[in-house]
Amino acid sequence: MEYILNCGDLEVVFSTLGAEMISVKYKKVERLWQNDNNTWTGHAPILFPIAGKINVKIDGIIYPLLQHGFARRREFTLISKSINTISFKLSYSTETLEVYPYKFELYVNYELVDNTINISYITKNIDSIPIYYSIGSHTSFSFPKTIDNYCIEFEKKEPLVNYINDTYPSLTGGTITLSNDGILDLSTEYIDNKKTIIFKNLKSERAILKEKNGKPLSEIIYHGFPYILFWHPLDSKMVCMEPWHNILDSKDDSKEFKDKDGIIMLNPGEEKELNQTIIYY
Repeated sequence: MEYILNCGDLEVVFSTLGAEMISVKYKKVERLWQNDNNTWTGHAPILFPIAGKINVKIDGIIYPLLQHGFARRREFTLISKSINTISFKLSYSTETLEVYPYKFELYVNYELVDNTINISYITKNIDSIPIYYSIGSHTSFSFPKTIDNYCIEFEKKEPLVNYINDTYPSLTGGTITLSNDGILDLSTEYIDNKKTIIFKNLKSERAILKEKNGKPLSEIIYHGFPYILFWHPLDSKMVCMEPWHNILDSKDDSKEFKDKDGIIMLNPGEEKELNQTIIYY
């Protein structure tokens, strides 16, 4: 089922499938990717209980959890809706326990204010044991020209060190510095349909998508996410800006799920909230 919120110049369409935004129009211009060249069918999926492709080994058992987890393919329940807010909930089920042996509740809340979307992700442990998980977002940002006309500017002038990954995808163990001044040129060869740009533990918590002449299009503010990723399907007029809490495996990674970088633990009865803000210009 789909729901629409309107707030001034901002109109957002949400789907209960994945609690995903499937359209964002600002001043009547679509700002989410709509699969214009048939390269990617997503819009802004929520990645839970993992982001990316990692092996999920729990107490020595490998669970068949697909890339980016299962939340994006599950029906959420509408919890509440007002003029400018909407909230969704996903709970564990018999099906989720087969691939992820923890009992949880995931709440995704959206608030529209002027040209801004505030998003909160709240995970609750309703199990009798500690649970382990991660979460990430995969929001697309469309633009009218080809990608070589754009750059990403972070709030701080800092080195941007890319953790190189291959087509599996997995980390190779190598890094390359793409910039020393906090500005990522999106014409770099490291953005294509086979690779993702991965930055870890930046001092910046804000990133602006802008034209190289300085005109801003969109901005994200991400608190508490150790990783920020950028991905671009081949020949598409968009880029995904993706705060993640975990990261890809290396090829030889055999760690238990709970010991992987960025995995969060919640004790019984505990909950954790992470937040992201998206601003359109």
